[in-house]
Amino acid sequence: MKKKIVFIIGLTFLMISVFSINILKDVSYDEGSIEFDIKPVQDVLLPERAILIDANITKDYEELKDADEVYFEIKQKGSKNYTEASAMNLKNGTYRIQTMFPKSGEYYLKATVKDGDLTKISPEIKINVDKA
Repeated sequence: MKKKIVFIIGLTFLMISVFSINILKDVSYDEGSIEFDIKPVQDVLLPERAILIDANITKDYEELKDADEVYFEIKQKGSKNYTEASAMNLKNGTYRIQTMFPKSGEYYLKATVKDGDLTKISPEIKINVDKA
């Protein structure tokens, strides 16, 4: 009889623990609500020329006009080194950098946004810098 009571009490605590974990998961902030649209402003990208790159950022389907920080990481294909550039806030959900690529080739970009306690990194995008 005592073994059955101990077993039932133990099973009850186990079930409460499992349900508590699931409730905590549901309460956590959904960082998937931030979306990025990253693209160069110019149609033709040439080496050793100033290039503007915009990140249009939305949070919960609305323009994120006041993020605490947005910056880009840029690296050339095959390189492990990257450069970081802080973005200027255009106050309409668009964050812009001006950069220059030293030579033609494939480059990879990703943006990071910090908004309060939330930090979200965009998927990496590829751009091609053509020969002049």
